[in-house]
Amino acid sequence: MDTSLYNIEPREFRIVDRHEIDNNVTYDLEPVESPEVCSTCGFDTLIHYGRADRKVRDLNEFSKHVGLIIHSHRFHCNNCEVTFVPSYKSVDDKARMTNRMRDYIRTSSLSVPFSRIKTELDVSVPTIKDIFADYVAELDSKHKLVAPKVLGMDENYLNSQYRCIYTDVENGLIIDLTSDRKLRTVQNWISRLPQKDRVECVTMDMWGCYRDAVSCELPEVVVIVDKFHVIKNLNEALDRTRKATREKLTPAQVKEVKNSRWLLLRNSDDLSESDKIRLEILLTSYPQFREPYELKESFRKIYEMSDRNAAEDYFDEWKVDAVKYPLFKEFVDTVENWRTEIFNYFDHNYTNAVTEALNAVCKEIAAVGRGYTFDVLRAKILYGTKATKPPKYTFYTEAKPDKIEALPEYIKRKGGVYALQDFRMGFMTPETQKKRIDVSSGTDIRLLQYYMKMSNFWELKP
Repeated sequence: MDTSLYNIEPREFRIVDRHEIDNNVTYDLEPVESPEVCSTCGFDTLIHYGRADRKVRDLNEFSKHVGLIIHSHRFHCNNCEVTFVPSYKSVDDKARMTNRMRDYIRTSSLSVPFSRIKTELDVSVPTIKDIFADYVAELDSKHKLVAPKVLGMDENYLNSQYRCIYTDVENGLIIDLTSDRKLRTVQNWISRLPQKDRVECVTMDMWGCYRDAVSCELPEVVVIVDKFHVIKNLNEALDRTRKATREKLTPAQVKEVKNSRWLLLRNSDDLSESDKIRLEILLTSYPQFREPYELKESFRKIYEMSDRNAAEDYFDEWKVDAVKYPLFKEFVDTVENWRTEIFNYFDHNYTNAVTEALNAVCKEIAAVGRGYTFDVLRAKILYGTKATKPPKYTFYTEAKPDKIEALPEYIKRKGGVYALQDFRMGFMTPETQKKRIDVSSGTDIRLLQYYMKMSNFWELKP
C-alpha cells in the first residue's frame, strides 16, 4: 500500500492504492483531514453518516488517463440536522474532475479544437463545451469596454452568415463581435456601449442597417464610409462590366482575355513594368475595356483632392461619363445615396486603416473554422491568442466632498496655483485615487494575423 500524499495542491489526499490497466491509471485516495465542525452552523457536533466515495478525473499521467476514487464519509450535524459531504479545494464541486484539469480544459479550449481535448483527456465534448461556456462568461465579465473615439463597424462572412465586427480604429483593436448585422442587433450593441458619448466618428461600409443604428443611438456622430469599401464597390462594378463585355466576345477572343481580371482591377501604381505592357496590349486589342478601366483609375483620384468641395466637383464631372455603363450607373447611384457619408472623409480624415488586415484574418477564419459555432469563433478571436490586449487606464485623484469645501479658503490663504498643488498633495488620500479606461481591452488585429500564421491555432477542425 502506498501511503504517500497524492501529487496535487493543496495536498489533501493520501494514496491508498494505485491500479494501472492499459492506458488508464486509478488512484484510491482518502482525505488527510476530516471536517471538525458543521459546514452550515459551525458546531462541532458531527458524526459519521455512512460512506461517500467520490469518483473524479485528473490530468493525464505520462499520457495515461487518470481516475481518482476519493474514499470519504458523509457527516451529520446533530445541532442543525444537516447531512453533507466534505468539499475539497483541489476538486471542482460542479464537475467530476480536479480543478487543475478543469483549468487546463478552460485554457486549451481557446486554442485547440474540442475534439483534440476529448481525445487527449477522454472527456465528453458536452462537458468541454460547458466548461468552455463558463470560462467565456468569466472572460466576458472581465472584458472592459469603453466607447472609442473612432468606432469601426465592418461585416465579414463567417460560417455562412454575415457578422458585425466592431473595432477601435485608432488603436487597431477588435473590441467585439455580434452574431449578425441586423438593425436590432447592431442598435442594441451600440445602446449598451459604455460611455458611447465619447464616439466622435463611425467608419463603416455601405450597409444601411449600420447607418440607421448609428442614427438612432448616436445622432450627433459623424458617419464616414471607409474609402476601402467605396473602391471595393467600384472594382465590383468594373468586374461585372468586364464579364458582361466578355460575353459578347468570340470563344477565341475569350481565350485571349483569360486571366486579365487582375490586370484590370489592380491599382495601376501597383503594376510592374511588364504588367503595364501586358495591360496596354489588352486595352489596345480590346478597346471596349479601356474606358471602364480608365473610369476606375480616374475615380481613385478623388481621394487625392485637397478638400471636400474639390472632391465632390470632381465626382460630378466623373459621373457624366460613368453613367453610360449600366453597372457603373449603379455605382454612381450608390455613391449618391451615401454622398454625405462618403465625402465626410474629407472633413474628418479617418479611415479604417486595418480593414485589409482584418479581412485577411476573417478569410482565414472562414476557411478553416467551419464547424465552429459563432460563440466559439468570437471567444477564439477575442481571447484565444496573445494578441488580446488589456485595457489602458489613466489614474487620477479626486477630492472628497468635505475637502473640496475647504478648498476656496485654503487657496485664499496660500495664494494661487501653489495652494492648489498643496491641496492636491496634502488633502488627497490614497483612497481618493481612481482610474478610468481610456482604451478598451481588445484584440490587436495585426498581431492576431501574425499569431494565426505562426501557429496551428486554426489548423484542426472542431
